[in-house]
Amino acid sequence: MPTQLASAILAARTSSRAVSPLGSLRGRLLLVTAVLVATAVLVAWGVVHDAAQRRRATTEQQLAATARALSLAVDGEILQRQAVLRTLAASPALQAGDIAAFARQADASPTGADSWIVLRDPAGHVLIDTSHPPPTVHPPSDPAFHARRWADLVQRKDRISGLMLGRGHYLVHMEHLVETNGRPAYELSMVMQTGALQGLFARQGLPPRWYGGIVDADGVMLARNKDAARWVGVPAPSATIARMRSAMAGVYEAQARDGTQTLAAFSRSSQTGWSVMVALPLTDAVDDLFSSSKWLLLGGAGLLIAGGGLALWLVRGVAIAVRGLESYANDLGAGQAGPPQPTGLRETDFIAAALGAASDRLRAREAEMLRIHETLEARVHEASAQLVQSQKIEAIGRLTGGVAHDFNNLLTAVIGNLELLRRKITDERLLHFVDNARGAADRGAKLTAQLLAFARKQTLTREPIDVNALIVDMNELLGSSLGSAHELQVRLDPVRPTAMADKTQLEMILLNLVINARDALPDRGLILITTGLEQVDTPPARPENPPPGQFVRVTVSDNGMGIAPDVMERVFEPFFTTKPVGKGSGLGLPQALGVSQQLGGGLKIESDVGLGTHVHIYLPVAPPAPSKGASKSASRAAAR
Repeated sequence: MPTQLASAILAARTSSRAVSPLGSLRGRLLLVTAVLVATAVLVAWGVVHDAAQRRRATTEQQLAATARALSLAVDGEILQRQAVLRTLAASPALQAGDIAAFARQADASPTGADSWIVLRDPAGHVLIDTSHPPPTVHPPSDPAFHARRWADLVQRKDRISGLMLGRGHYLVHMEHLVETNGRPAYELSMVMQTGALQGLFARQGLPPRWYGGIVDADGVMLARNKDAARWVGVPAPSATIARMRSAMAGVYEAQARDGTQTLAAFSRSSQTGWSVMVALPLTDAVDDLFSSSKWLLLGGAGLLIAGGGLALWLVRGVAIAVRGLESYANDLGAGQAGPPQPTGLRETDFIAAALGAASDRLRAREAEMLRIHETLEARVHEASAQLVQSQKIEAIGRLTGGVAHDFNNLLTAVIGNLELLRRKITDERLLHFVDNARGAADRGAKLTAQLLAFARKQTLTREPIDVNALIVDMNELLGSSLGSAHELQVRLDPVRPTAMADKTQLEMILLNLVINARDALPDRGLILITTGLEQVDTPPARPENPPPGQFVRVTVSDNGMGIAPDVMERVFEPFFTTKPVGKGSGLGLPQALGVSQQLGGGLKIESDVGLGTHVHIYLPVAPPAPSKGASKSASRAAAR
């Protein structure tokens, strides 16, 4: 067999040489080198492309931020001037109709050299114009046009005009309605030359090669950092106007007025309706990037060529190592191999060591398979027992639920008839018998409720419960149930966990668990109640365990006798109890299980004979309460 294996390897090696140059290590190494070169070129292209995209994204963000900053600066300029108008509008002289005194105030207002104040009456007569000596009152040139403007101003109170031409300058009017005694009385305007906006570009530090412009709500250029005299008053391209009217901000490619291809951004003001545009030549964003990537490609190509030569030089050493590995494999197949010898190459040494350890691992796996086979029967038996227990509890639950439901209907009729009898009977002796029957029927109803809780068919009131507060409120009741012979301790989670639960059922569960713990204690003992949040990540190992999720955990612990394993398998069966006759109904734990699982949680018991028992109740965590602001918003939305 070893001779046949060696012959087969030799034949395969000879055949691969005859078929293709890639059958040799040298040919394959050359192929790897070629693939590496191609891969490096693709990677370099990808790096350059990714860098270009990142540069483009960074430039777009910078453009958008600059446009936004310029827009805010324009808004600030307008708001300052509107503040001057509102201050003048509140002048006592103007409110009193003293135009001469108000003219002195308007002339002294901080409007700047590029702006002036104009006051008109409702008919359009100019009463004050601070750009000229005190004029005589003169009417408007177009009374019908002014009447429409006056009606619009009365509706809007404040208005900013678009670009206008007057006195040889491009102007913008900021108008404010002045009311006296609650009635519209004057139109107060600040007329601003658009040259006042030109300085914003320099103050914002716009780079020299960048383009900047401000257009009004109609798309007409108000200011521009380059060739302002040529382009102010000219409408922007229709595509640009449509883009600015469709969004508050944006970044796009566009052609500048001088034909330069640019990357542009705009930001539209919600205060004035004006838009600020900034742009830079598209070549500025990519020229330096491609200049640096050229040297990257050249340097990478040189390194790849050097690497290819080094790879060819190393072929001889690799071939020797492979031949040594081949010889050791042949010896191993013949069963004559000792410890692996160094081949001169670390990777082939690893392979040789792996081949030498293969037989040891196979023998270890055979031993593991034998061990698994021996334990498999026990695992199957345990899984079958858990399945039977789950099916048994489910069957008992269905039977108990049906019986309890029918029994509850019968008790309803019995209690109703007893109540009718009590109203009809006046004999005290007969009433005593009726009351005894009613008491027995009430105990039967309580027993029915416990059975329905186990069968998970009762109606629960789910509400957020502060578990810590509930336990504190029950502390006196629980202490009195224990008596003075036992000690009750409470350790509550400072986070104050809130659970979705039925308060009445939770109180009954805690009382039953504490009484069970008391009955499991010797003459003196300790009962501990703890709370906390617990994340369950694994599927339930037993039918009563909680599913995966986050829960509020309530634990009742004692240092009593513990629960024997054979008893542990039956603790959730209805009416099963280890207490003496008359001391317990056997429904405490089944009821706790039914309620917790109906709420979406579960139950877990840990017990060691002679050491004590821990009963963990898992309740789903209540969702966070909505904030006051959200509640008010929801209320307003509902009202609408």
